[in-house]
Amino acid sequence: MIGPILLGIRAALVADDALNAVTQWYHAVAPGSATVPYGVIQYAAGGDTNETPLDELDEDWTVKIVDTDAARAMTLGDAVRTTLHNATLTLGAGWTAYDCEHTGPAFFLPEQVESTQYFHAGSTYRIRAHEEA
Repeated sequence: MIGPILLGIRAALVADDALNAVTQWYHAVAPGSATVPYGVIQYAAGGDTNETPLDELDEDWTVKIVDTDAARAMTLGDAVRTTLHNATLTLGAGWTAYDCEHTGPAFFLPEQVESTQYFHAGSTYRIRAHEEA
C-alpha cells in the first residue's frame, strides 16, 4: 500500500502554493544531483491493522525538506506541516484515507557534503486508510 499513500501525500504537497519553492519530491532518497530545496517522503513504520475484514492501514510517514538555507528549510518544513496535518488525502481507486495527523517533529542532523552544509526540517505523520467495500 506504500504506492497509493506516497502518491496521496505527494499530490497534497504539490498542490499547495506555499511549497512552490520545493524543486522536486523524492521517495526515500534523493539523487546526488538534486537541486535544493527538495523534499523527501519516506515510509517509516506501520501497516495492516488486521482489525476488520477489509484491509485497514495505520502507517507512519516522514516528510522532510533538504536545503542549504536553514531558515528556508524550517519555513518550508512548517508549510509541510500546515498542508498535511488533518489533510484529506486522495489515495486512488479502492482506498480512502480517513486520518492524516502530525505526530511530531523528526530530528535530523545537518550534513556537510563537499564544503556545502545541508539542513533538514521535517516531521512524522500518522496516516490511516481503509479499503473501500
